[in-house]
Amino acid sequence: MACCQDAYLAGEHPQEHTVEAAWRLVMEHQVSVWVHLHTFPHPNPEYPELVSGEGTMDIGMMRLIVGPPRSFRNFTEYTVDIIPTTTTSSIATPHHRMVVLQLHGWSHTQSLPEQPDALLAVLEKAESLRTINQQMLFTCKDGVTGCGVAAALLLARERIKLIQEVDVYRSVLSVLFDRPEFITCVEQYNFLYTAMEKFITGNKLYGNFA
Repeated sequence: MACCQDAYLAGEHPQEHTVEAAWRLVMEHQVSVWVHLHTFPHPNPEYPELVSGEGTMDIGMMRLIVGPPRSFRNFTEYTVDIIPTTTTSSIATPHHRMVVLQLHGWSHTQSLPEQPDALLAVLEKAESLRTINQQMLFTCKDGVTGCGVAAALLLARERIKLIQEVDVYRSVLSVLFDRPEFITCVEQYNFLYTAMEKFITGNKLYGNFA
């Protein structure tokens, strides 16, 4: 699990034996938004669905109450209430509400999405939902392939919003400091530059950068 200055957490998509630990991490770190980057065929015993529809699930010492899904073009949104069924020292909060965003169209067999539009859209939504002093969680199949690209793009977008500077290179350096395996090939750089070009040209506030 990688962490960047309390802004985000990144890790592997939970497998069957780590699902409880993943939800406990969400509770303990008060994660406000969990972005599932990769899609998997289901049923999949190795990478199970964490939320699939409205209902209640008991996982370890937690009860998950999943609200009705909201489907958008590029992602599906779930509101999840997490209620500990037993109080422990690590789970002291009596109740935690958070949001799960499942990105559409990025198969776990693909190193990169075919187009950046969906990833840009889900990051925009995640940022709008993240509350102050609470973290965002990214997960992908191996914990690095998708998470590194998403984290670098998140930082690049924040940089242009805060200081009006387009600098993919510095954003990549920031995530590499957290985990060197996040960005490893020129194709990832090219994808990030393409994504930022689309972000700028699609946003009137930054039209002077185009």
